[in-house]
Amino acid sequence: MENPENNIDDALLAKYLDGSTSSQENEHIELWLAKSLENKKLFDQFKEIWFQSEAAKYNTDLDFNEKAAFKSVLSRIEEKDSSAQESIAKSRSLLPSWFTRIAAILVIGIGIYFVYNNLQSSKSEVLVSAIKESTEITLPDSSVVNLNIQSKLVYNNDFKHNRNLSLSGEAFFEVEKKENLPFIIQAGKLEVKVVGTSFYIIARENDNFIEVGVKSGIVEVKEKASGELITLKKGESLTYNKNSQSFKRSESFSNNQLFWKTGVLEFDNQPLNQVFLALEKAYEKEIIYQETEVKNCIFTGRFKNATLKEIIDQLQISFNIEASMGEKVVIRGKGCEE
Repeated sequence: MENPENNIDDALLAKYLDGSTSSQENEHIELWLAKSLENKKLFDQFKEIWFQSEAAKYNTDLDFNEKAAFKSVLSRIEEKDSSAQESIAKSRSLLPSWFTRIAAILVIGIGIYFVYNNLQSSKSEVLVSAIKESTEITLPDSSVVNLNIQSKLVYNNDFKHNRNLSLSGEAFFEVEKKENLPFIIQAGKLEVKVVGTSFYIIARENDNFIEVGVKSGIVEVKEKASGELITLKKGESLTYNKNSQSFKRSESFSNNQLFWKTGVLEFDNQPLNQVFLALEKAYEKEIIYQETEVKNCIFTGRFKNATLKEIIDQLQISFNIEASMGEKVVIRGKGCEE
């Protein structure tokens, strides 16, 4: 019988890397990782293979037939892995469980490595994923990117000479200035072009909107289909509606969009309903309230690394409201009714 300390389902690890595990499953995996160095080694092997296979999905240079071939080869590799695991099972009494699992996973890893490199040839790509927590990376040109959770970035290995990349999710960029080498980001239906600047992009696949906000410098945003071009300067932002294929420009930049990076929320004479909207986004928790009760409330304040409860408590002190905290935050009271 296998030692349960060194056993975990590969499918569960895949769910964890994909970000689809429950809090209970997360706890199970984290306890398993903490139990031994061998478990951590196994996880690192699995994660490396996972990222290599994920990168293939983002290779826009592959035509349909090549992608189908890649999928077919992966299927054959998985079949080989099943056979390998049966063979390994016969000798489990001689080898530690974690070692046999790594050996089986490497069958997939070696196959993916050769297929991936053959298809990519000299234009191999690098995938960076922020699965469970935000992450900061420095690109080969010394530009710095902060990726929010559930976000992915893909760039070519020759990035120093060809500063093109693609983003799915949310990121803040601090681009190293290179006059003759523009920095170009593919973000869904938009192309964002800069030389040297700092800005954020929110381009999640399942959202109806793409947002771009400029903290410094100048950013060009182009709709790929029509070629419509918008130039944004420092302190400006825009929202692109995927359904209507239209832009909405704003002469303001909200640092609150970077809460996931900075832990800071700032409000300067803002209506309370806008404060609640910002809190919902930042803490991913629904806030229920009556518009009529808060429409005349104006709030100014700054919070750093505060919990949602701490902020709600401050709002209760500032206004004539009461809040109950549960799965949702429910606001009651007269607020600022005239």
